[in-house]
Amino acid sequence: MATKLSERVPSMARAVAVPLHNLGVAAVAVQICLVYMVSGLYKVQGQVWQDGTALFYILRVDEFELPGVSSIIYENDLLVYLGTYATVIFLIYFPLGVLVPRIRPWAAAASIGFHLSIAVIMGLTSFALTMVACDLVFLSGAIDRALDWARDSVKRLGGSRVSQATEAIEAVDNSDRPSGVSTMESKETA
Repeated sequence: MATKLSERVPSMARAVAVPLHNLGVAAVAVQICLVYMVSGLYKVQGQVWQDGTALFYILRVDEFELPGVSSIIYENDLLVYLGTYATVIFLIYFPLGVLVPRIRPWAAAASIGFHLSIAVIMGLTSFALTMVACDLVFLSGAIDRALDWARDSVKRLGGSRVSQATEAIEAVDNSDRPSGVSTMESKETA
């Protein structure tokens, strides 16, 4: 169906579709990096973030407390210091991590873990899930490589069940992404 619809679009509009898509992906990536860096630099200016006690005060607020878990964290000085400083370091250095293609998937995975911990420990699930969705922009190249690896592995095994699995992987991989649409990671770095 998407193919039939794309044939109806004028060629001029199809010619600019891929560059506009790539510009949109780059804009999302820049916005996410700015959010992290500004948030980290703003935290560095606060006294409780400088002395490593911010997590203690945050987890004592009733709205952000997970009964039974928050108390384990804020009663342990080491966990409070590590959590506070790790948050600031992560927020400031995440944009640098996504600039290097080889560590981009690791930076995105760290960000996803960071936000899932916010969802569980602080109960900010809608915020955390929104940020996880935005972080997936940085994993698009890694996901493409994983699908390529899975397809190649399945083809090497052979057999009828394997051919069904190959068809399923190719169906996922051959989604309606137009050719030439870039991902945040180039295939040359694989």
